[in-house]
Amino acid sequence: MRVHPLIEHIDSNNFLQQYLKAKGIKNTKDYLSPSPNNFDNPWGYANMKEAVNRVSDIIVGGGKIGIVQDSDADGVMSATIAYRFLQDMGMEEIPVFIHSGKQHGLTFSEDDNIVQQIIDSQVDMVWVPDAGSNDWEQCKRLWDEANIEVLITDHHLYDKNDYAFVINVHNPLNNIQNRSLTGTGVTYKFIEAYRDKYAPAYEFSKFRDLVAFSIVSDVSDLTTLENRAFLFCGNKHINNPMLKEMLHKFGRKEEFTPHCISMYLAPKINAVCRSFDMLTKKTLLAGFVSDEKIAIDAAIKVASEAHTEQSNITKELYEELDKKIVSTSEDNIVVTFGEAEEKNYLGLVANKLVSRYHKPCIVLRELNPTTWTGSLRSPVDVASQINTTKLAICRGHESACGIDIKKANLKRFVKWVNKHLDIDPSYDVTGIITPSEITIKLCKDCEDWPQLWGISGGNILVIPTFYVEVNVKKEELFFCGKKNNSVKITKSDVDFWMFKCSDEELEELTQYPVFTLKMIVKLGVNSWEGKTNPKAIVDNFEVEQYEETFEDIF
Repeated sequence: MRVHPLIEHIDSNNFLQQYLKAKGIKNTKDYLSPSPNNFDNPWGYANMKEAVNRVSDIIVGGGKIGIVQDSDADGVMSATIAYRFLQDMGMEEIPVFIHSGKQHGLTFSEDDNIVQQIIDSQVDMVWVPDAGSNDWEQCKRLWDEANIEVLITDHHLYDKNDYAFVINVHNPLNNIQNRSLTGTGVTYKFIEAYRDKYAPAYEFSKFRDLVAFSIVSDVSDLTTLENRAFLFCGNKHINNPMLKEMLHKFGRKEEFTPHCISMYLAPKINAVCRSFDMLTKKTLLAGFVSDEKIAIDAAIKVASEAHTEQSNITKELYEELDKKIVSTSEDNIVVTFGEAEEKNYLGLVANKLVSRYHKPCIVLRELNPTTWTGSLRSPVDVASQINTTKLAICRGHESACGIDIKKANLKRFVKWVNKHLDIDPSYDVTGIITPSEITIKLCKDCEDWPQLWGISGGNILVIPTFYVEVNVKKEELFFCGKKNNSVKITKSDVDFWMFKCSDEELEELTQYPVFTLKMIVKLGVNSWEGKTNPKAIVDNFEVEQYEETFEDIF
């Protein structure tokens, strides 16, 4: 097991500050106790003044603004904020346009021609939160054919769009610090600016819980002070009734932390977004924009059902596509193929493949007779590197994106990956420690700050993990659990726990009378009958037969 430690020597007495600084956080005091001073000025965004003035003109003039809801949790949160804001400003009819599939922004699909729907609705403006920055052709068409203006509040990379009011964190003319805000966050910034100029009594801060949710669900950088401030405020004040009910129904008694959002809440929303059922999608949004219990209960129901269906489909699809891998074990990339009707679930399968193979994985389907399209997931950032080759086109995040490859280029692409893409099979860990270095203070620093830790590498700041290596005798293994498949090993008063081991893992642990156990662990504390001792939850492990040395013999 090869590991790459972030910190060379762990300081168990000052670990929290040490870890934060190692992640690039200079002012740890402000980070741990953020304030409103950590929020960027909304007027630092380019095009904000013009957009705010135009929306005010439409609202005051009794005009109509529609909303395009993007197809993920960030899209649902940003559409919710936009809808509730327009409602609060007195707008009664607010058309919402939702793709039947996983298309984004104003993208055309044969199933739902969003641009034509917008034209037919006769709105004066369409608001596209969390998407649309690159859709200049569609924006131009809306204006040329129907005099419909477009407002975009987004965070995705884009080149240029002169046919819309584009408010985007990546505009080089911005005067802001945080380039890692979500589409929901940028939508919030627009409303904050509108409040400053036209509605000074408007309580815009009530939307911070939705921004906090989006920052986690969209795997944004948690190390920025503004993102931390949103999480801090969102954790303390959950205002949206639907979000409150989701936490109650699905949160497993956890607080509103990144772990809870990532594991239990966001997957329910994203499952609905992957559904092809338009009524299901509309029911979910209705739950977020309504205060009525009947609407919220209906939204909770469809979210739960969609997630159950998604889990079943993904499990079956993963087992099927894992057998269809066309790349070899020697390749630096995993390539397999699905069908067009499975397109909404290919990204989930790619995620499961990455967990198993620990290298970039692509699940492709046929786009047309000459082109493959699909989803790429990777343990390292690869999208920008791939785009330089001209052999494939990646759209989205660096380690999670859509990908298009000409069929004629696929073999050349795999060869390029093998030659030029540096895929390090080592595991990133916070540090390397021994059991005797695992102190109560260190464990508490890891366990007592759950609001800080994301669960994905894209969050940058993730729950600390440590590499530990111990020698174990077979009789030191303590088996427990209903199926006797959980294992505890105690070393230097630290309990190392391996929960719900597979048959293969149990066989690996019991094959030698004495062995070296190499583990990647997360730390916490265990309290029982008034006693507190360190515990370590094992994420990954490897077993090597113990080789006696000269010192062991003599």
